[in-house]
Amino acid sequence: MKRFAPSFVFLFYMLATAVPTVHARNISFQTGSDLKRFVDEWASMSTKELSIDEREDVSFLQGYVAGTFDSMYGQFCPPATFGVDQALGVIQTYLDGHSDQWRKNRAWLIHQALLSAFPCAGT
Repeated sequence: MKRFAPSFVFLFYMLATAVPTVHARNISFQTGSDLKRFVDEWASMSTKELSIDEREDVSFLQGYVAGTFDSMYGQFCPPATFGVDQALGVIQTYLDGHSDQWRKNRAWLIHQALLSAFPCAGT
């Protein structure tokens, strides 16, 4: 067993150093202005080829919106087949019509966009 441990450590070291390191970018958006930029990148996907950085931004945005959407379950009532891209379209329309609110928190803006588009009956 004592011989195995040094060999295993050496093998682990060799594998760990052979894998290329992924450059981490600071992908975040705290305000509506940042959210708007990411939503605009998402919207431009159909008309242009996005850079790697822009694709990372869009992937982050889609994940963030999906998580925010899930955390608000029951607070708004979208159609049964509603998905992330539809949510992004609703968010884009909301942001385009409410530029005065771009200073506000991104989660609040997403919540407002979805709540205003899909209020539940009786609320």
